[in-house]
Amino acid sequence: MDLILSMKKEYFDLIKSGKKKYEYRFKMPELNINDKLYLYIAKSKAGIYGYIKIKDVKWMSKDEACTFYSNQLKDKKAAYQIMKEWISHRGGCFVLTISEFKEFENYIPYKELKDNYNFNAPQNYNYVKNEYENFLKN
Repeated sequence: MDLILSMKKEYFDLIKSGKKKYEYRFKMPELNINDKLYLYIAKSKAGIYGYIKIKDVKWMSKDEACTFYSNQLKDKKAAYQIMKEWISHRGGCFVLTISEFKEFENYIPYKELKDNYNFNAPQNYNYVKNEYENFLKN
């Protein structure tokens, strides 16, 4: 089932540039490889800017996730510490391997979604509702 993921613009830009190949989440429902994960960015120009597809989702313990993340970056020690602090007291996180990225020509403003489809911005993720599923796909 398609989802809407909330994320910061800086992470969207890293995915767009190809530098970010993995998404890390504490909560994640079961996904299929054909599911689209629409990327919602809050703040100044809130809206949906595109989507990703994933080819793998794996739960990793805190140490596994820290090691995995640190292996993606040059400064391994600093990267390990960043991930360790992000995970904090939790036991680990989900690691999603991004297989596809698509940026929309024109982003879909939050106001349009709210006014026309009773859209509520996700804190982490929301399921795509029937009311706006076709709109997003087109």
